Amino acid sequence: MHKRSFKVISPRAGGQSIMRSRSPAAAAKKASRSCRRKKCDVVVQDRKSGKKYKYRVSRQYDPITVKRDGQRVVFKYAVSAKSLNK
Repeated sequence: MHKRSFKVISPRAGGQSIMRSRSPAAAAKKASRSCRRKKCDVVVQDRKSGKKYKYRVSRQYDPITVKRDGQRVVFKYAVSAKSLNK
């Protein structure tokens, strides 16, 4: 599956943001980095079809250590997205 382009409608992070992801949920997770709260509502729009997707993205402190290229990498937060589309 190819990556698609999504425009971040909300929250605005100092200008227009374009996210490239395989799914709108993954784009919403990436866009939530600009939100400083634990829970954030994110709206992304598919640039090709114009369809809007709404998600409630939350993050929890859950450190996970992974080995990547022989080095340890620590991911501090687990991010989850729930669809708010009807």
